[in-house]
Amino acid sequence: MWSVFSSFIGSAFLAFLLVFLYKRSGKKYRRNQLFARDLWWLPGWKCWRFVIRNMEGRSSLHSLRFKSWLREIEPNRHGCSVNTFLDNDLTEGHRFLLPKEQDLPIFCFRFEANGDKFEFIKTNKLGDPESRFTLQSGRDYYLMAEYTFRVRTWYGVPLTVARLLSVPRYVEDSKRKTIDLFKAIQEKQGNSETTIAVTFTEDECITIPPP
Repeated sequence: MWSVFSSFIGSAFLAFLLVFLYKRSGKKYRRNQLFARDLWWLPGWKCWRFVIRNMEGRSSLHSLRFKSWLREIEPNRHGCSVNTFLDNDLTEGHRFLLPKEQDLPIFCFRFEANGDKFEFIKTNKLGDPESRFTLQSGRDYYLMAEYTFRVRTWYGVPLTVARLLSVPRYVEDSKRKTIDLFKAIQEKQGNSETTIAVTFTEDECITIPPP
């Protein structure tokens, strides 16, 4: 009888330990900056890259899937009480494996201003234009991407990590002043490599803060 009870206690403790480790790992990896840290400007290719980072990772990432798009907001009007999202797909893909000490670019882009014309340019990794979108002044846009992958923690617990990047064109700073974030990004497109850090707005959701 005692052996049965001891076995039950041992099994219950092991189950509790596994659940504890899984939840602790999940909480850590939901906000792990290693896997999405910044936008990276490369003047040699004249483009920004947003990448899944695994340069500092301890193990490979598995079953990666990603998609990115430029969202335009069609405001509500008479006969339609809600805003309408007009999504222009940029990239979509998957990888079975991303080894450690490697990065995976999800999408590359730059902004160009020519007189009154302000454009979002979707590029390849070498900065060659692939598509152009003219951005209307005063209209709301969002640069968005989502991705997911599986990773094992250092004690072998498998986890699924998901991220949603959402960069609005217009944001308010701490003084409630409206900032054109797209133009602020464009102004950083100089002759030196630079980065813009992303921040978490909530678990699994990231953005770029106002300058």
